[in-house]
Amino acid sequence: MVRRSPISNMFAGSPVKPLQQHIGKVHECVKKLEAFFTAVIANDYDQVTVLEREIHRLEVEADDLKHDLRLQLPNSLFMPMPRERILDIVTHQDHLANKVKEVTGLVNARKIKIPDEIAELLKQFVLVNISASRQAKKIVKEMLIYSLDMR
Repeated sequence: MVRRSPISNMFAGSPVKPLQQHIGKVHECVKKLEAFFTAVIANDYDQVTVLEREIHRLEVEADDLKHDLRLQLPNSLFMPMPRERILDIVTHQDHLANKVKEVTGLVNARKIKIPDEIAELLKQFVLVNISASRQAKKIVKEMLIYSLDMR
């Protein structure tokens, strides 16, 4: 095992790469909403159940990444951003995956039927949410590029 000096322990590596991995997994989860609600609108609850399980699996994988990030996040003095800010970002990212899992679980458990009159609006709403998740992923990616430029 390589021992680091107390001076080198003051300087931590960038936590942005683990944040990027986490938001990537969260976005995978969010993207499943399109297929999920397409199946709901079609009343294909066999497919809804399959997609709910996939979403649950992705949310668990995102939780694993979140826990790893929190455990490995150093308490050093000189990180690219404050530790509290990093924890705040990962918490917000985690909420996205949690809400997707919660909504899909409720819809499947209650076998909700979507009226034809609002099906198109629901599809648009889902696409806007996927777009917002994509934008969050892009922002975290730009944080990585920015942190590399700072070196």
